[in-house]
Amino acid sequence: MAGRRYRAIRKRDRKGTDVWGVAAFEPHAGKPWRQVAWKTVGRDAQGESEARALAIEMERQEAEHGERFLSWHIAGERLPLDRTVRDYVHHHSKAIGGSTARRYGQFGERLIARLGSLDLRDLREEDVAEFVTAESRDGRAKDPTINATVLLRSVMRAALAARDVYRRAHLADDPLPRIATIARRTARKLWAPALDDEARASAWTAQEVATVLGTARQDAPAVYGVCLFQYSTGCRIGEALAMRWTAVDLERGRVTIRLRIHAGEVGPVKTTNSLRTIPIPQQLVDYLRERPHKGDWVFASPTNRKRHWRDEDYQEAWRKLRRSLEVRQLGTHAWRHTFVSMALASGWTPGAIAEHVGCSVEMILRRYAHALKRSDSQSFAFLAPAAPAAAPVRASAARGRRRVVRAQPRAGRAAPVR
Repeated sequence: MAGRRYRAIRKRDRKGTDVWGVAAFEPHAGKPWRQVAWKTVGRDAQGESEARALAIEMERQEAEHGERFLSWHIAGERLPLDRTVRDYVHHHSKAIGGSTARRYGQFGERLIARLGSLDLRDLREEDVAEFVTAESRDGRAKDPTINATVLLRSVMRAALAARDVYRRAHLADDPLPRIATIARRTARKLWAPALDDEARASAWTAQEVATVLGTARQDAPAVYGVCLFQYSTGCRIGEALAMRWTAVDLERGRVTIRLRIHAGEVGPVKTTNSLRTIPIPQQLVDYLRERPHKGDWVFASPTNRKRHWRDEDYQEAWRKLRRSLEVRQLGTHAWRHTFVSMALASGWTPGAIAEHVGCSVEMILRRYAHALKRSDSQSFAFLAPAAPAAAPVRASAARGRRRVVRAQPRAGRAAPVR
């Protein structure tokens, strides 16, 4: 039995225009057939005739090469990556066609060149990280590398779906369900702009703060809100993106920081010191009052108000804004450094700052000691003049009270001249 069927179908696009195309269907557990691919052909009568001719041709090719995906595999045996990827590309390129099929083939060959005939059942997180690292080392672009791992994820899902459709256990379970997430996390570190240690610990100057916030308010209002929140509170970027409206008290001018976003997931804050309720300045209170209260998240995703803004998506928006400015190319953590440095310069004690930003006093003194320096010359002006020594005090055992006994000159010596 052929693995797929192709039909010419008419659909309506977003503009309300009828378009003709070819849809590919596969058998699926619980349903007789399920659409798995779609290729737009054209409009009007000409599009209909071309779509019907293409569907007939694809049906003919399917009849000639009607072997379904992984028909060669024996359940329980190794599932080599190279043969599985090529089989997947072969079966799906007939439906997608054109440049997309060629890109699938290129991504597949890059995976095969790096991972070879690795058994998909033994695929591990280290294998994906090594693939991304090797691609970065050879000068490959970031997006095609991520797309290659997305193709690998599709291959894994297709092997799992074959278990339900054809009742053949090609893959018992998914050994690595978060392939693309792991690849994006690794790529974010490898393709990030190189920043030396001094730059990582640097803080924005007052002029840079005005430049960044002024431009962001006009060109990137969503990014401006996060920047203003970090600048006004000194919080971490994960804590800002995880802020909910239930944790904001505008009447008292306070926010409670109890959540953060780490590795794409919302969880508790980093340490016990990070759980805190802090006051916020009036400029942030005014901004939050004017901000629409839609959904649970203060800084919701620009594309979906019901979800929080993902860290990697915000970082991309932040880098796009930063590259357009003539300022130092610092990361989002620079807002935290800026708050701490300015607070120290204005007279805040290290203990008050540590309680406000959610870290230890030792961290403040070790990381931001440079902000406490006022001069390069060593001076002892901060030492107070030494006070004169006090007269000795002896306790009176007889009366049970304290009395001052002044020193008397010895016999045969004159008293000192006063």
